[in-house]
Amino acid sequence: MKAGILHYIASKLIYVLTQIYGVLPAAVLVTALYGKASSVLPRELLFNVTCIPFFLFFLAYDFILRPNLGVLERTITFEGNNEVIGKILSHWTSALFFVVAEIYSSVSIGILFWKTANDFVSPKEAQRFYPLFAYTSGFGGYIWFFIVFNGFSMF
Repeated sequence: MKAGILHYIASKLIYVLTQIYGVLPAAVLVTALYGKASSVLPRELLFNVTCIPFFLFFLAYDFILRPNLGVLERTITFEGNNEVIGKILSHWTSALFFVVAEIYSSVSIGILFWKTANDFVSPKEAQRFYPLFAYTSGFGGYIWFFIVFNGFSMF
């Protein structure tokens, strides 16, 4: 039982450390790069320049990194307090996927959706439609869950 508890605590600790040492710096970097790109690139090109690196990473992960995990990931052992860091570094491809997926979800929802909404909704209409957008955005996951687990039979 003790081993199970320690494994549970270690997995939670890996999640927290990946958030702190991976997602947070990546979010700052992506925000800075997006700010610079938005001042240089036209609006039409900005969306593509923002999304394409994520799509390329996910394709590379599926076709290059994931099939070669045995070659790319080596077991790194640290003693004492650094054992969790060793586990993160041993599974760096999974940690990298986690970080990029977290950043993509933030970028696609937080930046790209509201930027697109700003392009289509005038400031006068914003008071009426933005609360509706924010309220209904939570239903997307439920709708997608329903569609997936019904096997797309409704379409």
